Amino acid sequence: IFLYSFYLYIIGFEKEVYTTLRFDLVVVIDSTIGMEQYMNKCKEFIILYVECLKRFHPYIHFRISWIGYHDHNDENYFIDFLPFTSNIHQFANFVNNDVKCSGGLEDKCEDVLGGLNTAINLQYNNHHDGDNRGMRIILHIADAPCHGETFHHSNVSDSYPSGCPLGLKPEKIIPKLIHEKKIQYIFVKLNYTTDLMVKEFNRIIEL
Repeated sequence: IFLYSFYLYIIGFEKEVYTTLRFDLVVVIDSTIGMEQYMNKCKEFIILYVECLKRFHPYIHFRISWIGYHDHNDENYFIDFLPFTSNIHQFANFVNNDVKCSGGLEDKCEDVLGGLNTAINLQYNNHHDGDNRGMRIILHIADAPCHGETFHHSNVSDSYPSGCPLGLKPEKIIPKLIHEKKIQYIFVKLNYTTDLMVKEFNRIIEL
């Protein structure tokens, strides 16, 4: 079921990809223990998709980045991060060998905003010579919402109900992502706990 749902997200923008010259894809993914049941399938499918894209559409200047976030409560908090690369072997090697699920056991909410903030600060492709055929896409895969009681229901545990302890705000990150950076943001839902977060993100986009 998961693979089928994931495939639908991919083919949703596939036709647009085929008409572009430059394509930057950022995978932002919850990499906490709760995602273990999905992680291997995510890795396999994304690597397969990238290999097929490079093989059948070699004229596209394609780059991919991986951002795996965890949570603030983790003893040694870090973000799994691979900057943009067009080297598929480098990407596959990083994802298969360096990405491990860990942490996130103190509560249900995770450092979603840390992951998205890292994505915003990447160096994306630029349009050249008046040619606008370039795509920037964030594919966000998660089974838990961000911190902040506004973004989840009361039955979802949250060690930081006032929001991100580092002061990151969706009200600043989401508009910058969508309107300033011109990035298409695609969220892959894995369960109901992220419904309110997605609803609030959409509300912020429309402000």
